[in-house]
Amino acid sequence: MVETSRILTVNLLSPILLTQALPPVMSVRARIVLIGSTSGLDQIRTPEMACNASKAGLRGAAQAVARACPMVGVTLINPGDVATDEVIAAKADGRMAAGDTIPVADMLQATDFALAMSPAIRFSEINILPTGG
Repeated sequence: MVETSRILTVNLLSPILLTQALPPVMSVRARIVLIGSTSGLDQIRTPEMACNASKAGLRGAAQAVARACPMVGVTLINPGDVATDEVIAAKADGRMAAGDTIPVADMLQATDFALAMSPAIRFSEINILPTGG
């Protein structure tokens, strides 16, 4: 139960609370970039119930913010497994399924891309999947 609460707090509640705190300090035509996961997409077949639910919830929250604040660009980046030290170790020792990972540099480029778009551009999601899996 404690782990489930932690996952929901980190993946869903914290981004919602941070986003709610932003409007007073944001300028018109601001952009919010949230990091979700392919775990939050429809028809995902992984067994991590709390993680999948929290990322699907974040997807819904991003959509709600975009509707509530039409002058703010909201983009959700949904990567597959990102090649962090933790993910690489978990794949090596069997705690995570084997498979290709997304280089951290590619995540940084996707974030930079989302932030660099002019206010005239609106896009809601970027899904990033490794080529091999």
